[in-house]
Amino acid sequence: MKLTIQTGKIKNKFNQIMRFFDRDPERIELRATRDWNLILSFFIFVNIVILIASTMFFFSVNKRELLTVTELTADSMSRLDKDKVQKAAKVVIEKERIFQELLNSPTKVVDPSL
Repeated sequence: MKLTIQTGKIKNKFNQIMRFFDRDPERIELRATRDWNLILSFFIFVNIVILIASTMFFFSVNKRELLTVTELTADSMSRLDKDKVQKAAKVVIEKERIFQELLNSPTKVVDPSL
């Protein structure tokens, strides 16, 4: 099997690509309507894609395909680390005690002019 490369087609494609970059800047005409239409159509396309993706996400969540809710069972309750739960509860109770202490204590007014 002999591998032959057709350089003529490759050169033609390369020349077509280079012709796009070698344009004369004086001959390029600016058309604002074309540019604005391109920008507007791009943003409309992006908004449509976002709308479709968010709709698909909404319906998949609504059907409970993505997020599943499981009921607590005795087995799942036994898997909790009771020491860590008690430690977390103690921290919350201590913060609540400090808050009540600050709430019930009179404020100390310090006069900066003295």
